[in-house]
Amino acid sequence: MAQTLASAPPPMNKGFFSRITSYIFDIRFLGVIVQIAFIAIVILGVRTLGGNFAQNAGKLGRAQFICRDGSFSYRCAYDFMDGNAGFDISDPPLEYKTTDSFWWALWNGIINTFRVGILALIATTILGTLAGIARLSDNWLLSKVALVYVEITRNTPVLVQLLLLYFSVVLALPDIREAIQPFGLPIFLSNRGLSIPWPEFMSSAPIWLAF
Repeated sequence: MAQTLASAPPPMNKGFFSRITSYIFDIRFLGVIVQIAFIAIVILGVRTLGGNFAQNAGKLGRAQFICRDGSFSYRCAYDFMDGNAGFDISDPPLEYKTTDSFWWALWNGIINTFRVGILALIATTILGTLAGIARLSDNWLLSKVALVYVEITRNTPVLVQLLLLYFSVVLALPDIREAIQPFGLPIFLSNRGLSIPWPEFMSSAPIWLAF
């Protein structure tokens, strides 16, 4: 009696799956995938912004983009920025009046933002460096004080820190007429803030800054 033997299934090609797995978990492959995904997200974002702009511009109507000379341009939608701002700026870095244009008010705001940002970068760099040195100090008390400072600032919401500083420090300072001048330096502390000497830019300052 003849007996037929069932043929065994062919063995799985483990080499193929191992190569696929090695590609998936390869750092270089993942880097390429992330870059492609990032470029795709940027393109999608630009396309979405462009579509939203075109849709909103269509809702506004063509009349919003008619220039004073009768031509049509999207930039003419900002002609209102040439009008009088009508508001004051408490600490303008450039010469500013309420009758100046919105563009000039915006330029003052940009310079103020850069000024505050530069001062904040310098102050935080100095403070962070001092805190790091104190944390690594051999002085036990100084090291623990720096540790408490780091833990509080890292684990407390920034909004809580700002409110605490404002109500417990800023409001406790004297009036601007009785400002504190620490160590005789040209720095004045009051409940209006910190005042330091700063060059006063005139209307011709942008020309000189360009050079």
